[in-house]
Amino acid sequence: MPRSLRARWKRTTSWSSPETRRGSQASTLRRAACTPQKVLKDLGREHPQAEEVQGKLEQAEFDLLTTIEQVFNKIWYPGLSPRTRQPDLLEQKLDLRVERPNDAPPRLVGEPQIEAALGPGRASKLIPEPEKQAEALLGRIEDQLWPGGFKKVKWHDIEVNARSNARFAWLPPKGLDGLKRIACQQARWRETADGFVERGPFEKAYTTVSVSRLSYDKASGEARIEIKALDAGPQPVIRWSDKGPADPSSPELKDLSLSTSKLRLWFLAEDPTGDHPSGNSVLWRNEISLLHEPREMSSGRVVELKAVPAGAMRWT
Repeated sequence: MPRSLRARWKRTTSWSSPETRRGSQASTLRRAACTPQKVLKDLGREHPQAEEVQGKLEQAEFDLLTTIEQVFNKIWYPGLSPRTRQPDLLEQKLDLRVERPNDAPPRLVGEPQIEAALGPGRASKLIPEPEKQAEALLGRIEDQLWPGGFKKVKWHDIEVNARSNARFAWLPPKGLDGLKRIACQQARWRETADGFVERGPFEKAYTTVSVSRLSYDKASGEARIEIKALDAGPQPVIRWSDKGPADPSSPELKDLSLSTSKLRLWFLAEDPTGDHPSGNSVLWRNEISLLHEPREMSSGRVVELKAVPAGAMRWT
C-alpha cells in the first residue's frame, strides 16, 4: 500500500466514554512496556531472569496492541457524501487484529486490514487490481479526471486530478499508467511523444501500402519485393500499375511477393468492407546500378558503361 495511503487513516474523533478511557489506557500501557525493555537490555539475554522479563515484555506489548486494536476502530477516506453529494471524509469500520505467534513477539496486523476496509465489498475506494475493472475505470477517468471540453490533455494533469479528486478511486503504484496502456491498445486513446493523451473517437485511418525489398541482383537490376496492405481490413485488395499511379480500375495484385526489373511501380490498397477510406497510390522505385566493363581493342583500351535495369547516364 502506498505510504501516502497509510497516513490517511486515523482514529475516530467522536469516541464514546469507554473509547476515551481506552485511549488513556493505551498511553499508560505504552509507558509500561518500556520498563521491561529497559530491564531486559540492562540484564542481557544470558541472565537467569531474562526469560521471565521477556515474557512480561511480550505480555505488555500484547496488552498495548490489543488496546490500540479497540481504540483505532474506524478509517476515514475522501469520497462523495451519500447525503450531500459533495466531497467529504467518509468513515469505514476498521477491524485491526493482534497476532501472537508462538515463536515471535505479538504484532498488530494493520496494513491488510486497512486494505480490506478500503477495498471491494467495503468502502470500494482502493482498487487492488485495476486491470480487471479497466472498462469501468477508463470511463471514470474520462468522466471525473478529464478536463471538460478537451480531447487532448497532458497526462500529468490526469495524474494530478487522480490524486486530488475525492470521487476517484485509489490505485496501486503505476495503476493509472496500466489503464492508459490498455486504452491505447484498444485505440480508445492515443499517446503522443510530448506527454499528451488524446481520447477518441478518431477518424478512420486511410489505407496505404508497405513495400519491402527482399533481394536485389546488381547484374540484372532485378529486385524481389514484398507488398503489404495496411489499414485495409481483414481481406484487403491491392491494385498496381507500372504506367502511373494505380487507381480502382488498375489490375489486382494476386501475388504479394514478386520479382521485377521495372524502374517504378505504383500500388493502391482498398478495404472491401468500406471501413477504411482508400488512401493515395504508393510509388516504389527500383535501384539503378551503373556497370562498367573494360575491353582491350586494337585502337586501345575502352570501357563499356551500362545502367541496369535502365536509365540515362550523364557525365562530365
